[in-house]
Amino acid sequence: MLTSRGIVSVVKMLLVKRSEIARAVTALIVIVLLCASVNVAFALSKIRSASGPAAAYGVLPKQYIGEEASRRGWVIDPPDGAEWAPPDRWISWRRFGYREYHVYGRELEQEVDLRLQRLGWPLAVLELRLFGSGSTGTGLQTREWTQRPKILPLGVLMNPLLVGFPVWVMLFATPLAWKVVVRARRTGESRCPWCGYEGGGRGACPECGPVAAG
Repeated sequence: MLTSRGIVSVVKMLLVKRSEIARAVTALIVIVLLCASVNVAFALSKIRSASGPAAAYGVLPKQYIGEEASRRGWVIDPPDGAEWAPPDRWISWRRFGYREYHVYGRELEQEVDLRLQRLGWPLAVLELRLFGSGSTGTGLQTREWTQRPKILPLGVLMNPLLVGFPVWVMLFATPLAWKVVVRARRTGESRCPWCGYEGGGRGACPECGPVAAG
């Protein structure tokens, strides 16, 4: 079992103070939790009416027709194991934290119309969908709109890490790594790695003493 004295020895070997490690770990947890709290709120702010034109968002759509639309397929799996005709019109709008898809397919006696919003950044956190299906000539008989956004677990879990970790590396890990480089250089010059005292080396420094690694 590693004792407190053993921990101090390991810390001295790594040229990092225990307080610096604790501060860095605490900062990482705080940053990730902060990003997590903003994550879903940001996605909710991007929700817009499914009945309004997506062009109102000021984004030009990408459109695919015929075989190109069919190759792209439906954005979601058909519900309840239903089989949908291959799409022949596929339109998407994208902007920061927002993606919307309008996909339409019609074949023989079947037609399907799908509208889908995926919200969040860098991964989608929420999803809203509106789709209708029915027989040709009778209109879209089945129409369903998810009134409550569907939470996408992958985005909820990964976005705080994908955003928070680089921020932590830039603000905390990089400065700490630079301190370790400076301390290693001092050690190579037979100076105290913590305060730079001449002749301190790796032994007990007469200037800062054994508390330097605390």
